[in-house]
Amino acid sequence: MRATGPLTQGPMLNGCSLDLSVAAGLPRLRLGWEEALLARVGHRSVVSFLSVLALLGASLLMLTGPATADTGWDPDDQRGPLDLRWAGAYRESADTVRVGIRLWDPVFRGDIGPKHTLMLSMNPHQRDADGFVIPRKGGGWVARFYDDGYPSPLFRARVAHPSGTLFRLWLPAYWAKGEPIAVVTTDLSGGHSRWDQINLVAP
Repeated sequence: MRATGPLTQGPMLNGCSLDLSVAAGLPRLRLGWEEALLARVGHRSVVSFLSVLALLGASLLMLTGPATADTGWDPDDQRGPLDLRWAGAYRESADTVRVGIRLWDPVFRGDIGPKHTLMLSMNPHQRDADGFVIPRKGGGWVARFYDDGYPSPLFRARVAHPSGTLFRLWLPAYWAKGEPIAVVTTDLSGGHSRWDQINLVAP
């Protein structure tokens, strides 16, 4: 069919009228802005551009979203079984913060005592809370957190020791959420003092 009326021009894009005659004798078509854009730059270019925007949006969400972990490292610079290597704090659930502690050398039950300590130091709700990881009677481990001047512990934390160099502690989020946590080991044997420390912030 031949056109019987005046030919029409498409919308203006960057000051240029779009003319999409597909064959001689066929009428020019008026296009919407979406079709005009696709005709000008190509379908693949538009899809690529939108894909880039989607990736940028996802990246911004990752950068601005809430933190879920904090980790720190310490070099192999001490002798003995309580030389810290790595520590990390993770938000495991709304109620629980998990702290992992890795040492350079294996730790056994007899390696922790009054002169050899593995502890976490916190200041939740304006209270000093120092938690000591100790062997539990009958097997296993536990961490008891004390406030200075109070004989009874503020709270107890479950402890797992799945391998010789790894400890895991589960802290109540009420006490740990958003708090700086210092993971500390001390060695007071042999008439000298030695300590290692890794600082974390619980998510």
